[in-house]
Amino acid sequence: MASAGAVVAEAVTEGLKGTTFGIVNAYGLRFPNGELGDPAAFLNSLQPPDLLGWIYYEFAAEIVASRPLRRCEGCGAVFVVTDERQRYHDRKCSQRARYHRAAGKRRQSQ
Repeated sequence: MASAGAVVAEAVTEGLKGTTFGIVNAYGLRFPNGELGDPAAFLNSLQPPDLLGWIYYEFAAEIVASRPLRRCEGCGAVFVVTDERQRYHDRKCSQRARYHRAAGKRRQSQ
């Protein structure tokens, strides 16, 4: 029986089929900040066959980056952990959980 990780890796690899990788010279490229590319610099060039290929590539990059994920204690959403103390995916969810905890304490004290 294959592990979950092996199944995910196989599915993502299958989704990346048809995607070509290469490099391009940065000369002549204009970047979003307005700067022109350095003639001595090279960039990775990714060419997926379609939008789904881009999605698989981004997913693969997230997996390879191995950023820690956690399930939100408030709503159950999965999120990228930016601080080890983080228990909720956003401020609104954290505030909602705090309100429910305080309301529970008020009910117990009555």
